[in-house]
Amino acid sequence: MLHGIKLRTKLLGPLLGLAIVPLLITLLVVSYLNQTQIGKAMDLRKTDITNFVERNTTYFQLEKFNYLTLIAQNEEVVSDVSNVIIGDSGDQLRQRLAELAKTYRFDTLEILDPAGYLVMRIAQDETIPATSTREHPVIQGSLEDDPMYDVAVFDGRLAIVTACPILVSGGIVGHIVGITYFNERMANLVKSASGAHIAFYHDGKIVAVTHKALTSLDPEAVRRGQTDHVDIEGLSQSLFVNSLKVSGAGVIVALDQTELAAAITTTRRVLWLLLISFGGLALVIGLVSSTRITRPLRRVMGTLEEMAAGGGDLTQTMAVESTDEMGELATNFNRFVARLREMVQRTRTASGDLTLATERLRRSSREVSDGAQQQSQSLE
Repeated sequence: MLHGIKLRTKLLGPLLGLAIVPLLITLLVVSYLNQTQIGKAMDLRKTDITNFVERNTTYFQLEKFNYLTLIAQNEEVVSDVSNVIIGDSGDQLRQRLAELAKTYRFDTLEILDPAGYLVMRIAQDETIPATSTREHPVIQGSLEDDPMYDVAVFDGRLAIVTACPILVSGGIVGHIVGITYFNERMANLVKSASGAHIAFYHDGKIVAVTHKALTSLDPEAVRRGQTDHVDIEGLSQSLFVNSLKVSGAGVIVALDQTELAAAITTTRRVLWLLLISFGGLALVIGLVSSTRITRPLRRVMGTLEEMAAGGGDLTQTMAVESTDEMGELATNFNRFVARLREMVQRTRTASGDLTLATERLRRSSREVSDGAQQQSQSLE
């Protein structure tokens, strides 16, 4: 199969193989290591954002708890609550709580009597029914004179729930409960701090998002890795999940991976450009090297062909252009032709001498024949 391949091709193939194959293997290894490093960087960024979101959630809980503690210690609030408990209409307290809820960004504020029963409720969204009672764990903590805060379900919705007793000199006059739902407002607060789009979910349903593209996500599919990315405004976002304390609740984080994807693409382009460049350079070097090797051989072949086609012209010689093996080949070829030329010349000389001797012998034979004929005639 290889017998019909030209010598130049036989030389060029191994040269290119020796140049390109190690380079290709090196580039593949570098590409793999680079992608692995970028993947690790993305995982590290995911971990950082997850921890950041978790810290922000904890910070929001502590912030709401501190706000509620300040409200519970406000003398005007304490006085208004005391008046309501003993039968006052509570209009002044209702107005004050509405202002405080707006100031400290509570979605709902509730006033409970010392036994934990609802006395007054100020809600930003009146459509949410009051379904949680004194049996709620956070409220139970306040009833035991232990202010509490936690992420829990309140009034059927995922929320940060805080509760604190309202104290007077005679003891507990009531309790105040602050609820901040995991809604779009909280989601956007987390987004502004973390820089990532997020979606809160509970019981398999999305309850709040920072972008409408996250509304249709299935939290379970994201958790299992069946859905690992989403397009937001034309940019591919990597998805991962972080669970909250409440069973079945968590946050989906959409991480912009455009820069990392661009880095991978750029790296691949650079590696391919290097491969093509070095491959082209190897091809040029191979062509030049193979040409320098095969050119003297072609001259030998051409000279032999001219000698064969020209009736055995032995005046042909090869120019000696180097001192390497090709130069030695040309020198030895010229020696061979010179010796062959000398041999032919000797053969021609010997042939001429033989012809001359033959002619002399012919003349001698003729003279002998003529003498014999004359002698025969004399005898007659």
